Amino acid sequence: MKKIVSSYTHKKLRWLKGLSCCLLLQLLFFAQLSAQTLAGKVFTIDDKGDTVTVYLAQLQWLNTSVGTYTGNDGSYRLPFSNTDTLIVRYFFYDPDTVIINKKQRQRNFLISTSQPLQEVVISKKKKPKYVRKGNPAVELVEKVIENKNLYRIEAAEYYKAQCYKKMVMTFGRFDVDFQKNSIRQQFSFLEKYIDTIPQDSVPVLTLSLRETLSDLYYQKSPQRSINYVTARRMQGVDEVLDEEGLGANLEEIFQGVNIFDNDIELMLNKFVSPLSSSLATLYYHYYITDTLELDGISCIELSFSPVNSRTFGFSGRLYIVNDSTYALKQYAINVPVNINMNFVRQLRLTQEFQKLDNGLWAPHTAQTTAALSLTKLKKMRQIHIRQNTLWYQYELGATMPDSISAALTGGEVDAPNTKYKNWQWKKMRPLPLSTKESFMDSISTELRRTPIFKVLEKTAEILSTGYIATAKDRKQSGFDIGTIYDLVSYNPTEGVRLRFGGMTTAKAHERLFLNWYLAYGCLDQRLKYKATLAYSFVKKERHINEHLHHALYFTTQYDIEMPGQSYGYMDRDNFLMSYTTGDPSLSAQYVQRIKLRYEREWPFRLSLDTWVQYENNEATGTLAYWRINPDGTISRVSAFHNLEWRVQFRWAPGERLFNNQSGKDNLLKLSKNAPVMRLTHTSGLLDSRTWYHRTDFSIEKRFWLSAFGHIDATLQAGIIWNATPFPKLYIPSTNQSIFLSPNTFCLMKPMEFILDKYVGLYATYYLKGWIFNRIPLWNRLRFREVLSFSGIYGGLSPKNIPSASTPGLYLLPDGCGQLGKLPYMEITAGIENILQFIRIDYVRRITYAKDLKGWSKNGVRISFRVTF
Repeated sequence: MKKIVSSYTHKKLRWLKGLSCCLLLQLLFFAQLSAQTLAGKVFTIDDKGDTVTVYLAQLQWLNTSVGTYTGNDGSYRLPFSNTDTLIVRYFFYDPDTVIINKKQRQRNFLISTSQPLQEVVISKKKKPKYVRKGNPAVELVEKVIENKNLYRIEAAEYYKAQCYKKMVMTFGRFDVDFQKNSIRQQFSFLEKYIDTIPQDSVPVLTLSLRETLSDLYYQKSPQRSINYVTARRMQGVDEVLDEEGLGANLEEIFQGVNIFDNDIELMLNKFVSPLSSSLATLYYHYYITDTLELDGISCIELSFSPVNSRTFGFSGRLYIVNDSTYALKQYAINVPVNINMNFVRQLRLTQEFQKLDNGLWAPHTAQTTAALSLTKLKKMRQIHIRQNTLWYQYELGATMPDSISAALTGGEVDAPNTKYKNWQWKKMRPLPLSTKESFMDSISTELRRTPIFKVLEKTAEILSTGYIATAKDRKQSGFDIGTIYDLVSYNPTEGVRLRFGGMTTAKAHERLFLNWYLAYGCLDQRLKYKATLAYSFVKKERHINEHLHHALYFTTQYDIEMPGQSYGYMDRDNFLMSYTTGDPSLSAQYVQRIKLRYEREWPFRLSLDTWVQYENNEATGTLAYWRINPDGTISRVSAFHNLEWRVQFRWAPGERLFNNQSGKDNLLKLSKNAPVMRLTHTSGLLDSRTWYHRTDFSIEKRFWLSAFGHIDATLQAGIIWNATPFPKLYIPSTNQSIFLSPNTFCLMKPMEFILDKYVGLYATYYLKGWIFNRIPLWNRLRFREVLSFSGIYGGLSPKNIPSASTPGLYLLPDGCGQLGKLPYMEITAGIENILQFIRIDYVRRITYAKDLKGWSKNGVRISFRVTF
């Protein structure tokens, strides 16, 4: 019995040993198989026609979770799986599949927008030199440019079209593990709202949805087009910020693109169009790459790329009708990978044109897609924005109605009512929303139930508006505290200045508004105040500064003012203005003012602003008023009173309306292209004895120099018509802060010059990296150049020079002089885009730079500017 058991045990052990060996061999085989990887790089064609590596291309085995992304150098390493079918995806390119032989360990891929995925062989063979003369691609694009205005819809005398725009903003790569911690668990409900980007199969969460319906009117002579918006709608997590101008800024960033223009404005930059009549063949390289049919129409595929990939140009393909019209059927363009743009990781535009019955080609569909992130780090999640546009129901010969044609300069005009219910939108929109897009109300509602999101939303709301709502729901707040940026400041006369105030909203009253503040100077120990009661002749939805303005204002104020000092768009109490350079100016005056003001604004961007005010001025610090009496003697005036009437016309043709709680000249306003002209006339009676009259004119304009940057310029001029005491003469605006401020002088002393006639020019040239982009290594920092000039020329007439023969005038303050034969001039040279938002300038005073008595003729200033 013992032998039998022993024999049985021995056989069993031998069998188990054999089984263990088989299992071990299988494990080693599978381990070896899993350890085997496919490696290589993914390439595409850059703007110069060279093969360049692709960052963040996705490679994934079909129907498996095994996949990877390419690194910064385009390389990848992918473990083999149980399938031989590999899918290669890149952000805006159509995904491709390829069969992989598992014996192969190295494979490079070349992806293209129009050609199937192919293997690329890296060769050291030198690329042939590109030539323009005799190049059939160049000859073709020249024919397209020559005929581009003959067969477009703009060749018609009049037309009307319906236009539907939809902008969707999503949070990219939203593959969150909601169970990782207690904070993420609060957002687990978002899992049911996750969608995917069709081109990339990337999980995304829809954040906001904006839609507009409009009637587009066009006339050829004189040429103008008006976009008459009939309906607007927005939903999403950014809804609380939209009324403060976010929507207007997004529309400015993602403007409609007309590829036939010489320059294309997009992302607040100008790109040279591949169909530019002046720069196209000099700025781009062109290649004929294919002939194909689109919608049954034979087309020539013309590829192009910019000569310098870091400049503001596109790369892509034009699909040109293969006949004598050379019409454009379709295009697909994107920005080069190396372009010097902030926050933009991907940007692609596509558009299709349709042929109308009269033979003209008109826009039909367009799509702009962009991926934005703060940095290029691989782990940084991106915001994806997609804007779709549809044009339909063209009516040739349709003229503009009289009610709309009042907008003589064109641009965009809103209908009296643009808000409609969701059920109405279902009938109005020409294309249905996707399932996930239709859930925006539910997403917003559920998000606002989570405490963390409430805190984040409230913080963003306060920072963007500067006001703190006094209700949990901002829309229910009848009074907002603010602005927060003015709570604490400093100046040499008051010392530390404390300020508290706020404004009522339409929740308290739709037409009646109160805006006020109280301020206290710790050094002068005086209480200051300002209160404005406004009555709007039109109902407001949120605040008094909503367009269009038509209101009556009554203001009472007691505060301190520093003659000759200006702070541009910032409030004097902004804490940033407390950091100054040079000797502090102690010249100040306490002003008590009562003001009655009327403002009216019309849709074609013309506004009237007029007011009557009474004020009492009391000199303080080093400022003193000395009046020349009729007998030639001089007497000190502790205070003077003044009654003044002023009327101002402002015209900004084509200006995009910006509804910000702090006003339309807020720094957050990105739309700067429209010219702004102001004509002002002031008449006043000083001390009940001296009449004065003053006229001022100014014009602001941004001048684009194609892709070579732009110049922001302001021209000012004015004249005082009669003998006037110096407090009512023109004193150039100075700024002693270390922060740059527009239309002010950095190195001029306050009240250094006083004029009764003047012409001033302020110009800043933003080169957009035009020089730095061409310097090797340095161009990787993505810095940009800035040059500016500020100058003023004028003088003081004999009738306004204080002397014994000019009774009633005041003596000029100590240190105050007149301009000579030369204008006063300052220049700056700076670098912007440091860390993507910092600008540092070296400032130099050119004229009147001798005998400054401790005042510097050069300096360094800083400012903040966020741009793409």
